[in-house]
Parts: sequence; C-alpha cells; structure tokens
Amino acid sequence: MQALVLKQNFFTELGSRLFGRPYRSILVQESPLAGFDHHQGNDIWRSLKEGKALRLVRERDNPHDHYATAIYFRNTKLGYVPRKENKMPARFIDEGRSLKASIVRLTDDENPWERVRFRVDMEI
Repeated sequence: MQALVLKQNFFTELGSRLFGRPYRSILVQESPLAGFDHHQGNDIWRSLKEGKALRLVRERDNPHDHYATAIYFRNTKLGYVPRKENKMPARFIDEGRSLKASIVRLTDDENPWERVRFRVDMEI
C-alpha cells in the first residue's frame, strides 16, 4: 500500500509541475496493437520508442466494427485497438473522457501482433 501512495504522490506532484494541476490517471487497458502489418507502422518503425505518446481516434462509421478505435503515432496510422478489447475505450471516448495512450513495448518479432504493445490511461 505504501508503494501505491508514493507512486500516486509522485504523479500528482509531477502533474502539478507539468500541467499546473495534479495529473492522476488509471490504467484502462494494456494490449497488443492490431493491424500493424496493414498500415504505415513499418514505415516509421525507427521513430517509435517505448513511452512515446499515441493518439486514439474513434471511427464511428467503420463498416467492420462499430467500436473501431484507430491508433496513430503523430499523423501515421499504426493500427487499431483489438476488436475484442475496444468497447471500453470507444465508450469512454464517446463520453468525452480524457484518454492517453502510449507505447509500452516494441519488439522486432515477425508476428505483427507482438511488435507493438500499448496502454491506455484515463485521466481522473
């Protein structure tokens, strides 16, 4: 419990210094990135780094998935939140909640599902 309090205090203090107010968040999910091999991720692979921010973009009119949420690095589409895990972040975005995504792990694995792992946090 003490470690949790110290971590929360650290991020509250850090948020105060960076944003002028406490920044607290909760982990919504951590997942592999879906569709990496079908988008432009390989073109910018060298620019990707663990900890880098990602952008979540809802695709409400996506004909294949009502909850489709694309993942971008800067202006480059990397793929999607996996279909079986996208309902919660899609609903949070639709509700106007503040979500932050970032790269957790990068590997040179041949399996595209193993190349990029990301996390989504919700500001509270």
